[in-house]
Amino acid sequence: MPSGWTMVLVLSCPLASCAPPDTSADPSEPVTIDDLQPLPAEVNRGNARLVVRSGLQAHRRANALPDEQYGYVFKEAGFVQLLHQTPPDRAQERAVRIFVDYASITSVTGEPYFDLQFLRERFRIAVKGSFQRWEAPVHGSRGLPALGCEPWAIPIESLSLSLDDPVTAKRLMDALWLLSGR
Repeated sequence: MPSGWTMVLVLSCPLASCAPPDTSADPSEPVTIDDLQPLPAEVNRGNARLVVRSGLQAHRRANALPDEQYGYVFKEAGFVQLLHQTPPDRAQERAVRIFVDYASITSVTGEPYFDLQFLRERFRIAVKGSFQRWEAPVHGSRGLPALGCEPWAIPIESLSLSLDDPVTAKRLMDALWLLSGR
């Protein structure tokens, strides 16, 4: 009888390694209570990263839609914007990652506009520079590569952000420009 149990154990171990990867793992950093605090009145080198984090988390909250969910991963040298897109027909989910290095930012501009999707005035920030974009379809049978281990990326020259609060947008623009070192 013990040899039968050994056989079951040996056969079940290789099958356990064939389980599909976990595709539900979201690498983005959660919104914290610090992200919800009022921004400092003035942006400086000491608080610029905090302002960027709070501003981008505000972008995440302001653009939460059923078919598009944003997230962010923050690093010392920059950040990664994560976007999960689910088309209305649910046919082809996509994952997009945009890698932004602060030193590669060449300009930051902003403008007010009327957003027809949200039916209100908003503020658009255009961040220009040399960034990297990776995207791929989301398949339930195989997971996404670990952050930073994407097999390829294409260069892009801009990142667009829409925010509801013009003060948050202005401080985010100032912080991004300050961290660019220009």
